[in-house]
Amino acid sequence: MLLYLLFIMLPLLSASTYTWFSLSKTPKINTMSLYVNVPAGLEITWTPEYENSWGQQLDYAEYVQSDTFLKPTTFSDEKQTFYGALFGVDGRISGITYALSDDRHTNRNDNAGYYLKMTCYLRTDENVEVSLSRAQGNSGTYLIGTPVWNGEDVLHNDGGNGAQSAVRVGFRITKLDSEGIETEDPFFIVYEPNCDMHEEEISDYIPTPSIDGSENLVSPDRLIRQTKTTWTEVDPVQKDVLVYDYGEFLDDPFLFDLDQNCMAQVEIYLWLEGQDPDCTNEIGEAAQIFSNIQFYAEAKSGSGIEDIPKD
Repeated sequence: MLLYLLFIMLPLLSASTYTWFSLSKTPKINTMSLYVNVPAGLEITWTPEYENSWGQQLDYAEYVQSDTFLKPTTFSDEKQTFYGALFGVDGRISGITYALSDDRHTNRNDNAGYYLKMTCYLRTDENVEVSLSRAQGNSGTYLIGTPVWNGEDVLHNDGGNGAQSAVRVGFRITKLDSEGIETEDPFFIVYEPNCDMHEEEISDYIPTPSIDGSENLVSPDRLIRQTKTTWTEVDPVQKDVLVYDYGEFLDDPFLFDLDQNCMAQVEIYLWLEGQDPDCTNEIGEAAQIFSNIQFYAEAKSGSGIEDIPKD
């Protein structure tokens, strides 16, 4: 069965210096929406306490203001929190400032805004395993710079401006029983799209170091990497037609298993990772990002499944 989560981000604040933040126009994140298509076995809601709220489609617009800041930040797995940053000359993080708060620093349209967050709940009437869906056709999980039509040059520009190389999506997953009581400790998974896409001529994957002193933001068993997703023009060029080449997962995209009549609270974070080697001033003044996230669920094949198995 497939659970589709779709949202569009326009545009994404993506420069990396305090000076640029002070001078930039207010970024906008608009027409962001979330769609859920659940053929069977899995339902989603924002408000699990209301039985009639469970269904197959959610609207994320109520969570997003027309002007929302998204500034470079970094995640500490050790502290399970995000931190503001100090920047060097090239825009990369040179140090950290204070711990950020989901209550104070998410989904805001002022200088206190740093990253995006939404919280949804999933439930099932059978035992299932939930993963990120692999891209195929025009569906699946990927993140890409939005093609922006340039009528003067009669072609599309990359609206991502390279920011798609530094964006991260995080999932904090908490399993709950049918009454909403936590059954085990939450765990945080980082999805890294376009992991082999760099502004410089580098073709290999570069681990993003953690402020905790480790090589990666989270342990490898909680990191889901995906190769770059790209688009090209058709010939002859058409305004509304492009050819997409979707990235492949380098790691098992499994997220969690969910037992019959139980729930999972899924807190979804989206941020510009300031520790990423591509989070530099070269990203540009603003970026437009299209992100498509789909959850794939299938019947659990057996017992003894680990929470975060990897290839």
